[in-house]
Amino acid sequence: MENTHHKPDHFMRNLFISLLVVIGLLLGFNYWQKVKTEAPSGEVPTVAEAKNMVRPQDHFIGKADAKVVLTEYADLQCPSCKAFEPILTKLTASKSSESFAYVYRYFPLINIHSHALLAAHYNEAAAIQDKFWEMNHLLYDKQSEWGESLDAEEKIKVYAQTIGLDIKKLVSDANSQSVADKVNTSLVEANKLGLTSTPSLLINGVKITIKSEQDLIDQVNKAIANSKKK
Repeated sequence: MENTHHKPDHFMRNLFISLLVVIGLLLGFNYWQKVKTEAPSGEVPTVAEAKNMVRPQDHFIGKADAKVVLTEYADLQCPSCKAFEPILTKLTASKSSESFAYVYRYFPLINIHSHALLAAHYNEAAAIQDKFWEMNHLLYDKQSEWGESLDAEEKIKVYAQTIGLDIKKLVSDANSQSVADKVNTSLVEANKLGLTSTPSLLINGVKITIKSEQDLIDQVNKAIANSKKK
């Protein structure tokens, strides 16, 4: 015979969790609407600048003046970005730093990924301790854990300990205005460029469509070959 003694408690607990999720989504949506129009004053590059430069504050591999720049606007909670991460890592490792650069920029889709902004803040905070790429790889690797968790922040802090980060400083930096401004700047920039999904990839400022891993490699190789003719 089914035990019904704890049904009310079980129902109330599920109702409470559901309400928290709904509230989180609403707050995220409101924030998304806000950051689209309230970027840090004077800090967002023009569309032309966003397309044609590697900025000193960017996270990139290669040379800032490389003739071919592959820029990714990514969401750390996006499954497609997770799938592309090892592909881009392998591609970047195979190219000469003299002719090619890979740039990573934030584009958290806050309206559908409730922890994307949080993850971006912690990734940027890790960069302050010179652990941007380590944290970036780790967040993608563990995405299925923290992405669906009600205690995503606690999980991310545990991950951070495994790569030797100062957790107290990490938390402080993740909640700082400077980190928020940098992430928001990248997000607003993605909107100014008309990007709507992640990962969005651009070669020398031109958005590309990719059908396969080989297609990406071919497009990058073509761009590098063309750059040598100029």
